[in-house]
Amino acid sequence: MTKLCVLFLHHMDNDLTRYHAELILKFNPTVTIVPLTFRGGLDGAICPIPEPFKLSQWKNADLLIYSWFRSKHYVAAERYIIVEYDTLCAASFEDFYGAVWDEPVAAASVFNLERQPGWRWFWDMRDQTPYRNKLAGMSPLSGILFSHAALAAISELAKDPIYAPLYCECRIGTLARTAGYNPVRIRPDIAKYISWQRRQPNGPGIWHSVKTKFEIEYLIPEVRLNGRF
Repeated sequence: MTKLCVLFLHHMDNDLTRYHAELILKFNPTVTIVPLTFRGGLDGAICPIPEPFKLSQWKNADLLIYSWFRSKHYVAAERYIIVEYDTLCAASFEDFYGAVWDEPVAAASVFNLERQPGWRWFWDMRDQTPYRNKLAGMSPLSGILFSHAALAAISELAKDPIYAPLYCECRIGTLARTAGYNPVRIRPDIAKYISWQRRQPNGPGIWHSVKTKFEIEYLIPEVRLNGRF
């Protein structure tokens, strides 16, 4: 069983996507990286959901993860980290996650209906009744960490069509809570690094969202990329 598997969510093969994929391996040379996409993407990318996928890919990106985990392409790992294509990795994951490295579930932001009833993806729902007191959220998808047991549990629960109406960030949190997990924040200063809003990298770390190619060589001069993607 590998120590860490990175689930790289993307939707095209372009300079930014390849650059960010390569940075993951530059700073984490021993990880297994699995590129997941609905269609197209990097060479060797896995499309675990048969085409045509008629729903919004943006709202359902998490479905790639559950479908992959239950497929023949599955890779057994001690832990999994979701990395979206617009994430710039300039650090070791183990160092960056630090104290939560062995937690079953961790994310940049964690929501539940009792504490944050005004979170967009809660009040946007027409009917909360089917989920009782299990509604939760994790945002963004990028950076979410799962233990093997946690991802196995939520991938199995995700087969239930009751979760289909939920937005991806709400669904993944609700599944984790339904499976009996209480997600924790990655670190106290995580909002500096990972957010649904754009971030400007200014040193080592895991940065999201970064929508333009940021030449990491100028930020950390000793880094040289090898063009593996």
